[in-house]
Amino acid sequence: MRILFAAPVTFDRITFFISQYTVGLAKASIALGHDVRIVQTTENMYNPCLWKFLEREFNTLRKYFKPFIDFPHDYLLMHQMSHEIEEFRPNILFLHLVDTYYMPRFIEKIRKKGIKVVVWLGVHPSQVSSGIHRLLRSSDYTLIYDPDYADYYIKQLNINNLKVIPLGCDVDYYASIIPEKKFLEENKTDVCFIGLFDKHRERYLKVLSEFNLGIWSWNIEEYDTPLKKFYKGVVFDKDMIKVIKSSKITLNIHRDFEISGGNYRLFEIPACRVLQVVDDKKDIGKYFTTGKEIITFKSSDDLRAKVDYYLRHHNEREHIASQGYERVKRDHTLVNRMQMILSLFSQ
Repeated sequence: MRILFAAPVTFDRITFFISQYTVGLAKASIALGHDVRIVQTTENMYNPCLWKFLEREFNTLRKYFKPFIDFPHDYLLMHQMSHEIEEFRPNILFLHLVDTYYMPRFIEKIRKKGIKVVVWLGVHPSQVSSGIHRLLRSSDYTLIYDPDYADYYIKQLNINNLKVIPLGCDVDYYASIIPEKKFLEENKTDVCFIGLFDKHRERYLKVLSEFNLGIWSWNIEEYDTPLKKFYKGVVFDKDMIKVIKSSKITLNIHRDFEISGGNYRLFEIPACRVLQVVDDKKDIGKYFTTGKEIITFKSSDDLRAKVDYYLRHHNEREHIASQGYERVKRDHTLVNRMQMILSLFSQ
């Protein structure tokens, strides 16, 4: 089978998660014996040629004159996609875009050629534009990881082609990254948190101020918070994996709009063979056995107590981390997830 992956795989701050997941699924498809091609798309609002001081003015223009502002970009994107499709002749197009206006019309045309289109959205649908909503409606399948998003898709947006595919992890890649001794010495923490900072996450992080806490974040400097004293910078890819492996416990706090749970970090942390302490979302138990493979918390006080306990019980902490690693390696690889996606077309 020929699979064309199209996404903004630029691995910058904005698109890193999209890039990593798309490339990971492409690698998994190759491992399954499929013919794969990756197309790097571009995005208007994150165009590297856009001068930073014009960003606000540019986005204001897009807000009021989006069909006109987006036309040059979308035209070039559709031209690029047409060329790739004509040359590669895929059976499946796996697509992720940050924003678009005209692409839904293009998708309808290529589906008429017999190409199946899967659109993956890694955020809540309220966080994206109406153009992306139209794109989802025009595809064969919209892949989501949180089943509680379905109600919003169906009732608010009239998008009914939903399939729940959990996120996963390129476990072998994570296992292969080993932090050097100097890196460990400079970045070792009792507890680390990596991710976007917001008020929801702040209230949990505050109760860990008495511990050797490390925060790696892309946006904490935008907030007036006493937690800045724990801020250690920004990390991506290999350095992010090394930071997780330099901690005794890595904290996972879902965004407040993630109802069921199952974010990317849920699988990344066990792949690093480090104890994960995660907020107790309702579907966590579908992926890991709580108390044996990961640890969950229900409140700020519960979080502080469990962090304190597992920092003082080294052997128990290491055992649970090891069990979590074995579970993610067995059940939550990207090969497993790609098999789930491809099975949609054999039904």
